[in-house]
Amino acid sequence: MDDIAFQSNEAQSYLKEYGESLKEMRPFEQTNILQVSKRPNGETFTYIGSFTGYYFQVFGVDTVYLFYDQELRKAVISFEY
Repeated sequence: MDDIAFQSNEAQSYLKEYGESLKEMRPFEQTNILQVSKRPNGETFTYIGSFTGYYFQVFGVDTVYLFYDQELRKAVISFEY
C-alpha cells in the first residue's frame, strides 16, 4: 500500500504544491484520477457519479467519472485507466 488517507510524504507534498485541501481530495481517494476538474476560483466541480467503462468496450477505460458545474453550465468526464 502506497498511501493511507493522503498521509504519505508524496501526498502531503502534492497537497502543498498544488494548494489542495484534504477535504477536496477525500472523495477521490479510492481512484486513480490524476486531475479533478476545477472552477477558475479553484473549487472542485460537483461529483455526480461514475460507471465502469470496460463493460462498454473491451480494452477501454476502467472507470468514467462525471463532474458538473451548474454556474458554468459545464459537464466534464474523467477517465481512470
